[in-house]
Amino acid sequence: MSEEAIFKLHEDLSNLGPGDNQITLDILKSLPPLNNEALVLDLGCGTGRQTIVLAQNLPCNIKAVDLYQPYLDTLINRAEKAGVKHKIEIFCGDMLKPNIAKESVDLIWSEGAVFAVGFVNALENWRKLLKPSGMIVISEAVWLTDNPPLEAKEYWQESYPAMTNVKGLEAAANQAGYIVKQTRILPQQAWENYYQEMGNRIIEIQKNEIQDQELEECIKQTMKEIDIYQKHIGTYGYTFIILQIKNI
Repeated sequence: MSEEAIFKLHEDLSNLGPGDNQITLDILKSLPPLNNEALVLDLGCGTGRQTIVLAQNLPCNIKAVDLYQPYLDTLINRAEKAGVKHKIEIFCGDMLKPNIAKESVDLIWSEGAVFAVGFVNALENWRKLLKPSGMIVISEAVWLTDNPPLEAKEYWQESYPAMTNVKGLEAAANQAGYIVKQTRILPQQAWENYYQEMGNRIIEIQKNEIQDQELEECIKQTMKEIDIYQKHIGTYGYTFIILQIKNI
């Protein structure tokens, strides 16, 4: 699938992957409080569902970073409607290089985005940005069973070969210099939020008979992904993992 087709398919969606406002808020409330001078980054923010939740519930501003400008445009439009546009600064660019001073960031947040750059790669690049007390919150795809069904295993081996289980993420995070403070598996509702909206988007595109071969292939692969998830619910999912720098 081309990157352009993936972007086009996801344009204007609230959920670019499994997620839920209440779970985002619950995870945020479990963290140490931040003051109004804190620096928070939302990296790979997409259209900003979670960015708006952060802006509504933190005293400080949020810097939201994504590679695709139309996603950021959607984010700002929605933030304005939610009354938090003044609390969000956008930056179009590489989420591994958000143009931030070293050791200046209190909290890095990233939902469903690190698969694009690699979990370990993200942790290694972001570590230098964090203050000594800085934290990272990531949601990432994981296996929930030691023996996944062959169909699901083959699909994800091709789509995301680095996918591991929660223990694998914890081990990788420890190796990269972090303490694991908490993990939490996202419920099925988080997937339904994404796939229901995506299903409606696909119907809309097909109804309009858009002639775009790459987009058609992207839709075909996305429908396959949805089908595999529905047939194998509970064998894989997303987990939040909350990390803090080891200070040795």
